[in-house]
Amino acid sequence: KFRIVDANGSTVGELPVSLNAPAVAVTAPGPGENIAGLYTIAWTASDTDNDSLYYHVEYSTDGQKWHTLATRRTAAAFSVDFSNLPGGTQARIRVTASDGINSTSAESGAFSVPLKAGEVVIDSPAADSTHSMESGIIFQGSAHDPQEGEILDDGKLAWTSDRDGLIGNGTSLFVKRNLSAGQHVITLTAT
Repeated sequence: KFRIVDANGSTVGELPVSLNAPAVAVTAPGPGENIAGLYTIAWTASDTDNDSLYYHVEYSTDGQKWHTLATRRTAAAFSVDFSNLPGGTQARIRVTASDGINSTSAESGAFSVPLKAGEVVIDSPAADSTHSMESGIIFQGSAHDPQEGEILDDGKLAWTSDRDGLIGNGTSLFVKRNLSAGQHVITLTAT
């Protein structure tokens, strides 16, 4: 039993506690599936004490790092749009069933979700801006990969000019007297 006590330590009530943990098994997705777009994750669960069950649903691209998709669900299914989730070839779903005291988790087998393209942003220089090489130019940008997160390794970010080729690497760099006079199309590429 679960005892409820007051500030003096006196018992003011007792609640029965389930003796048995629930059982849970993920039924969809199945191992080896390729999933893209809207998909319904499903599981089966039971509790020998006939307690009400609540579910916590998580997603992982690799079976190591988990992201919560839903909490305190009461239905044994949940639809999610996988086009909004990072991709991976070893993706998994984990469902935890709880009766309020006891809980049990189950994982799906590995399945695949298509990898998503990253996003690259140039903050500076602004489009169609004019600069003097005497003063120099500050190049600033960032890149985010849905699978790996923010790309911070300077070696993975390359600035190029359509006229002069490689300018430099990194999220930020200062260039003075390295570019030829004239109009340039500047590209930031993340690898």
